[in-house]
Amino acid sequence: MHFSDAFKKVEVYTKELKEFLSGSAINAYAAPLPLLGQHEKRVFELGGYNPEANLMGGAAVDCAILNLFSYFAPSGTNTFHVRLCPGLIHVKKADMLEVERLIALINSYKKLFAKSVDSITDKRLKHDEIHMTFPMMMTKQVSREINFIPSSQSLTSIGFSLAGKMDQRVISYEEAAQLCTDIESSSRLSNYRNCELRYRRSKTKRFYANCRIKQEGVKASKPIQLQGGMPIIASSENDEPIKVNHLSMTGRNMAKRSNAANYELICPTHHIYAMMPK
Repeated sequence: MHFSDAFKKVEVYTKELKEFLSGSAINAYAAPLPLLGQHEKRVFELGGYNPEANLMGGAAVDCAILNLFSYFAPSGTNTFHVRLCPGLIHVKKADMLEVERLIALINSYKKLFAKSVDSITDKRLKHDEIHMTFPMMMTKQVSREINFIPSSQSLTSIGFSLAGKMDQRVISYEEAAQLCTDIESSSRLSNYRNCELRYRRSKTKRFYANCRIKQEGVKASKPIQLQGGMPIIASSENDEPIKVNHLSMTGRNMAKRSNAANYELICPTHHIYAMMPK
């Protein structure tokens, strides 16, 4: 199936699911991250992973649905990076089977879309063909499957975390000088000629949803972890409230600063730090 045909099917069932969720959602939580400009990248040290807000209730339902099912980037924003909105859409237990059915259809056509796109091996041809057919499409957003908790299970609580490995190495002053070409970074670098310099970069960071679920007929709950960059769709036993631990980057950022207390950021673009004497 050609990617254009697969996407049309995704749109059809997405429309149906959006309408169904709007009437079935009991509550929701959404922590949307700001969209990126056309040439921007997310930089952890500059607050690139901080949510714009922590929303609950009706506003969160609308926000979660918008971010989960928006396949095109607004003009002037980045089409390469997917939307990020850790969250939850809590639906009625009686409706979860129908939600599952629609998600299964959407995810199946998402897979066919991704398979068709991946079959175009020439990157320039792939880009041109996709964006000539669907201008401003976020290809990764279309390919990304919807995560959910099956109707046979009940979600009791959910929280969110951000994880990514650190890549670091010592570099020479000369190597740093070749990278710090802008006036501001070059000026800062000149103040640290006698310090140890390091390249310190967190590899691709991902949000995770840390869930506790109960299986039908089983008393004890168990933990599971899902990709958490987009809202999780789930139900609960007897439609009871689901405990939501809001996403907060404050503690994580404080820990980050503590771990890197002896480092001074010189060049955010190239992730260059100076090790400060104790």
